Amino acid sequence: MNQNILTYLQQNKDKYPKELLIAQLLKGGYGQQEIQEAADFIYDAKIKNIVRSDFWDFKAVKTYTMSSEKWKDFLFGFFAPFIVRIVGNIIPVIGSILTLVFYIIALVYLFNRRKFVFYGVVINFVAMLIITVVVLISIFGIKASF
Repeated sequence: MNQNILTYLQQNKDKYPKELLIAQLLKGGYGQQEIQEAADFIYDAKIKNIVRSDFWDFKAVKTYTMSSEKWKDFLFGFFAPFIVRIVGNIIPVIGSILTLVFYIIALVYLFNRRKFVFYGVVINFVAMLIITVVVLISIFGIKASF
């Protein structure tokens, strides 16, 4: 079976009707037999047990089909660093290093797999940076002169 056909059908099966996807593949120059084998494999009931759209599946690239999935991932990415910071602050010296390692690994690993978790972590980091700057400016009384 052609891996490109399988990937195309798997990524688009929830978005478009089967007939439209097959027609697009035929236009793309793929053979009828190859397309039919891949379609039977993807649309067969057995494959539904193998393919998971679990929230906690961070190994596979996530294809978002609904807006609520994007929001769930974004909110998870936004609030997860708070929990990591709380746990990291329990251990004074090592906790800060572990929190930094978490940020780096999360950003690199999630960039291609779960975009909206990545966006949540980045927004969290930027928000905390802005809050820190505002607090430091208010404590030390730095005034802007324009």
